[in-house]
Amino acid sequence: YTAGHLGIQWAWFMVSEAWNGVFSSSNAPTPYGQSDTIKAVVVMTDGQFNTVRGSNGNASLSADLARQMCSAMRDKEVWVFSVGFELNNEDARQVLRDCAGTADRFFLAEDGESLRTAFASIALQLNNLRLSR
Repeated sequence: YTAGHLGIQWAWFMVSEAWNGVFSSSNAPTPYGQSDTIKAVVVMTDGQFNTVRGSNGNASLSADLARQMCSAMRDKEVWVFSVGFELNNEDARQVLRDCAGTADRFFLAEDGESLRTAFASIALQLNNLRLSR
């Protein structure tokens, strides 16, 4: 069972300025909209979005919550990358596609080498953005 929406929620917490009171000042997330800051999260899973409150009878709810949070992050100009590792479930793959929002931010990796390639591509996209600003 995988409550994938919870991982996405925590990823958002880590970059959200709403959590400034939790982290020390040097580690606090910067406000949204700073021109010198790129906010990005990487969502990676090898499981399905099929569990809410310990029950796997809520698969569609977990997937819907994941999509809603990813969309809300993207609305705040957070770059959402998603990586499915050895992910054979098409429904879970679709959630990750939807979370990323664009094809160039969605990756499938079947082994260690393709996982390294996915993360290298993510790093390249972030570095290119930083260099062009």
